[in-house]
Amino acid sequence: MPVKIAAAAFAALTLAAALASAVLGQPQTPLYVVFVWHHHQGINVWPNAVFHGAWAYIHVYKNEFSPYYEGGAYMVHAEILLKHPSVKMVYHLSPSLLWQWMYGLKHGYLNQDGSYVPPSDPKLKAVNETLSMYIELLKRGQIEVLTDFFNHPLAGYVAHTYKWGPQVIEEELKWGKAVTEHVLGVEAEGAWLPEMSFSMELVHILASQGIRYTVLDENHFNKAEGDKDTIYEPYILRADGGSQIVVFFRDTEISNQISFNNRYTSPEQAKQAAEKIVDMLLKIRETTPQAKVVVLAMDGENWMFTGPETAVFLDHLCSLLEREPRLKTATLKEVLENVQPTRVLTKIPLESWAGGHWVWTEKPENTKQWQLIDQAATLLQKIREKYGTNSTTYRSALFATFLTLNSDVIHREYTYPQHTETWALEVQLIYQKGEEEAEKMVSKGLNLYAEGRGPTTLAEAGPLNEQAPRQEIPPAAILAAAIAAIAAVAVLRKRRKSTPKTREE
Repeated sequence: MPVKIAAAAFAALTLAAALASAVLGQPQTPLYVVFVWHHHQGINVWPNAVFHGAWAYIHVYKNEFSPYYEGGAYMVHAEILLKHPSVKMVYHLSPSLLWQWMYGLKHGYLNQDGSYVPPSDPKLKAVNETLSMYIELLKRGQIEVLTDFFNHPLAGYVAHTYKWGPQVIEEELKWGKAVTEHVLGVEAEGAWLPEMSFSMELVHILASQGIRYTVLDENHFNKAEGDKDTIYEPYILRADGGSQIVVFFRDTEISNQISFNNRYTSPEQAKQAAEKIVDMLLKIRETTPQAKVVVLAMDGENWMFTGPETAVFLDHLCSLLEREPRLKTATLKEVLENVQPTRVLTKIPLESWAGGHWVWTEKPENTKQWQLIDQAATLLQKIREKYGTNSTTYRSALFATFLTLNSDVIHREYTYPQHTETWALEVQLIYQKGEEEAEKMVSKGLNLYAEGRGPTTLAEAGPLNEQAPRQEIPPAAILAAAIAAIAAVAVLRKRRKSTPKTREE
């Protein structure tokens, strides 16, 4: 069927269904639809402030959707939404992504090949323009921003598994919220949980830091205990001791339809796919009349790298949503202002979007990484006791520990043990040298607000780490690790260009 005829038929069916609904006296209240886009890049930097992966910048300035749009995924998302002012969405602009943007805008960034990108470079001007667009969308009330832990840890898994876990995870949430507020000027009420890693230990941590709600997967809903109906309403999750948060559950089928069934070969095919998503949403109203809200939660950038037509899909989807009276796009905050959660859940077990945490623990390299993380976090507690929580030494050790916890480098398909080992060693050096080592990090801008100056040459950056006697962490050949790291980065770059991520983070 020609595209124009198909589009006309779709519009006619939509109108006919609305008329039939009115005649039959069926509910006319629009179904809330919340799109939650997960924009994230772990902080891909070494202790000498050399970036081993500049993806936070590349996915802004690179023309990834030619010939249809200019710019990368983060920029195109904002541009498309600005074109459709009546469409509301939720963006998780992860603190680790915002931190890298902030670092680049202040200092520029130094790549591992020795090339330096100064703040005045057009690449970073594109970052500033993109950040300004999201701030404009915030001012309009068109988007809501979720905050997160500072550098994408498996928060539920860590809080549940390790004795030090709850304290470190709470500290990392404080840092993440601080970055969100510092860069965007908002105190977020909702939080994204990296990899949707959840355990009941998080309820008190989230609530104590002013987080009112989050989004989890149908895996969580299926195993939850309490008063359940469908995933199409918000739930109160109440923990022992009285702490509680509100949980939304995403529609995994429709979310995955967008995330994974997106290898479009033409703009026409992309538009037809967008029409299918609208049909699937309308079907929920038909089959589940008690549905109040449908939440779709997905990677913001990774699903788009299958081809430039994915941006055509997103643009057309927004156009369809603007014209569909039976669907109302909204933010999570707006839904809670209009839909009072009444059902109470009493338990959601340790779970992620993947069904457990095997994705981040099954490889031998992963086992070694978690051992290094455990040793580093144990040392962090000693640093806290020795130097105090307000010391530069402790804050630098926190930064280094958060860098070890980045789940992206522990993933079964993207394991990068050199990153984990190098930052675990940095915690050891801080423990041994105290303020001397901590000040080196601060001078390079490796702290909460990216203050410092940052290196402009590899010579100025210096070695990854200085050799030092190590007692807590097993000895490692730093030079060999650096060579292996460079080789691993080359492999990862090649893989990332040829095979986009196919997972929810």
